Amino acid sequence: IIIHGAAFYNCPSITQARMYNLGTDADYIYTYDSSITDKTAALISFIAGDATGWVGEPPLIVISNGVQYNFNKTQIIKVLPTDPSFPSNGAITLESEAITINTGAFQNCIELTQVIFGSNIKTIGINAFMGCSNLTTITIDPNSKLELKIERYAFANCTSLSVVGLPNIEYSLSYGIFSGCTSLTSITFPNGSNIPGEFVAGCTSLTSFTCTNPLIITSISDYSFAGCTSLTTFDFSIYSNLNQISVHAFNGCSSLGDITITQSPIRIHGAAFYNCPSITQATMYNLGTDANYI
Repeated sequence: IIIHGAAFYNCPSITQARMYNLGTDADYIYTYDSSITDKTAALISFIAGDATGWVGEPPLIVISNGVQYNFNKTQIIKVLPTDPSFPSNGAITLESEAITINTGAFQNCIELTQVIFGSNIKTIGINAFMGCSNLTTITIDPNSKLELKIERYAFANCTSLSVVGLPNIEYSLSYGIFSGCTSLTSITFPNGSNIPGEFVAGCTSLTSFTCTNPLIITSISDYSFAGCTSLTTFDFSIYSNLNQISVHAFNGCSSLGDITITQSPIRIHGAAFYNCPSITQATMYNLGTDANYI
């Protein structure tokens, strides 16, 4: 079907338009009331189907696989789990053009089970997937050439997420990314100079933490492993350039056994190993002047 200029112009009661197999002359299908300052609130959701081109302005919102994008699919606005295009199995492959995922875009989407990111993803926003309690698998393209920025609590409280392997690309990692993922049993840490605060805090099933390149780790931040009650060992010896273990980093790791820390010099901050009753012996050399309440 070919839909010509402004065919639905000035139809303010249309809140959603679903159109498939549009011809190349589809243009100016809708507009918005210029008096509305929040223009996104007035835009019509649009599924482009297999449209091959546009004359005039493109649609400003595109829906694909139950995910709402901006017009050129570079920005993910939000998930629409009740949309007919949302996959019945909850497994979503994001469009390859996507660069940014908005704050809270998928937050508390219990229908989501799997997400595959394209190689152009550059930013996963704050709380982007927080509380997706049935999300079991995330896949990040190992061929990505961009630095991937993962914001605060991006995957926090994804309680069905069991294994995370972050491919060996460049990252900028923020606070609490996987905190509260209570089914998470193992995680592979990628390139990065420090392990972020609250990184896997409260991951009560975590038994394995591995690092792609331990030689570049210089610090373990506050509450990074706090409350990881199933973590029994942590091999500090492979982190030869580690110079700081921050406040409450391993607080409440009740199964963590004896530790040996020989890096020189190293600063161990307040209550780093507080409430770790299974540690019966701690061997530490050349502690910095800030070692306190270990």
